[in-house]
Amino acid sequence: MSLTADRESGQLLGASMVGKEGVAHRIDSIVTALHAGMTTTDVEYLDLAYAPPFSPT
Repeated sequence: MSLTADRESGQLLGASMVGKEGVAHRIDSIVTALHAGMTTTDVEYLDLAYAPPFSPT
């Protein structure tokens, strides 16, 4: 994962992510942050839900 931001304001400008699993779910949060005009500090303090993968019993 790579985030690009303005050094002065902290404004999030873009992101890139590479992986085989879970990328779409993770990048959605960043896309939302970009659309909302969040800064890197705002993203740092996001409180996101997480549930580890469940395997069949």
